[in-house]
Amino acid sequence: MIREYQLFIGSKNTKVILRPDDDWPPMWHIHAPGGFVSGMLNLTRAREAAIARVCPKGIGDRVANWIPVEIGREAGYVAQNEGAARVAKAQFQNAPASREDATPAEMKAT
Repeated sequence: MIREYQLFIGSKNTKVILRPDDDWPPMWHIHAPGGFVSGMLNLTRAREAAIARVCPKGIGDRVANWIPVEIGREAGYVAQNEGAARVAKAQFQNAPASREDATPAEMKAT
């Protein structure tokens, strides 16, 4: 199973992907929209360069998130489960702390 990383700035998918090199697995390539593929980089440098490519003026107070995605025979299964986990986490974070904090619509939904 091979792992690649997708870059999100805040909650926005930048469509920039880090993929391992076929011949040198510890080395990585940046794949960006428009067909751009970088030379080989170590993972730390590849992450920094990808962020700099997407946000040349810096990301400010936004957060860069690297979402791992398994590619290979079971890729669809893994991607579905990671997507479901992100949705569940977002729903949990947006849920009221207790039933007393819930709005009437939220009370009806439970």
